[in-house]
Amino acid sequence: MSPPSAMVNAPTVCPGDPYYAEVPGQGSSVLNYTFYDGPDGTDNDYPRGTNDNYTFSTPGNKSVVIVDPTIVSLGFDECAYDTVNFTINTFPVPPADISGPPLICLNTNYGFSTPAVPGADYDWEFREYPSNTLITTSTSRTPSVSFDDCGDKLAILTVTSSDGCDSTTMRVFQADSLPPDLTGCNLPEPTE
Repeated sequence: MSPPSAMVNAPTVCPGDPYYAEVPGQGSSVLNYTFYDGPDGTDNDYPRGTNDNYTFSTPGNKSVVIVDPTIVSLGFDECAYDTVNFTINTFPVPPADISGPPLICLNTNYGFSTPAVPGADYDWEFREYPSNTLITTSTSRTPSVSFDDCGDKLAILTVTSSDGCDSTTMRVFQADSLPPDLTGCNLPEPTE
């Protein structure tokens, strides 16, 4: 009698995606699986059963204990078990940081930027703030934008890495505060 043996398919995923592990291709034998949140069958265990996959709540070092109940029923307990250790890894999250002008003036081109991520896609949206009306979009890492209307502006950036992981950030840029027009106002003379 030989114990069950298996490899675990635990792909690297983006943070927040399902942390999924599967024991593929065990043939016609009905095996029982117990998945653990730690290596070597330690830490929290999840219900035993014939389900050969599990979705964990966190990435990291995991294990599965595989039992062949047929071998157990024949009294060969020491040959009925296999413990497989595996790791669920995550890809890094690409940075999405917005740099831009301190104040926004009308009809002036402004450069915006974010750190470079090799192979990444950049999706910018520029909106009126707080109305959220779309002004323009860009797929450049360093877009140049001119604004035709007064008011605060909202920049929203999503960076998607070549691994498919993304991060989104937003920043409000304050409109240039023009000095008040005092034409026709009767101001008192300064006193000493």
